[in-house]
Amino acid sequence: MGGRDPEVIRARREQAERTRGMTAIYGVMASITFLVMIQFLLLMVAVEGFSAGRGSVLLPSAAGSGLCFAASVWLVRYLSARVGRPRGTS
Repeated sequence: MGGRDPEVIRARREQAERTRGMTAIYGVMASITFLVMIQFLLLMVAVEGFSAGRGSVLLPSAAGSGLCFAASVWLVRYLSARVGRPRGTS
């Protein structure tokens, strides 16, 4: 029937690996999109606060933006390490 054929098993395993890889890529892309939206929101808060004369919001919004940036960099590095890995290794 082909269920125990090594070629079929290998093809199914490769398809499953590709599916897992694409799931990781989509998850990282969605997370980075969310982080960029948060950074944009923090920028708007900082600009509003600065134009209203409330300088006290600048430092917290800059710190939050830095954390979002650091998380985005970490996600990109994670994805690069995961995708750049040779086949057959875990």
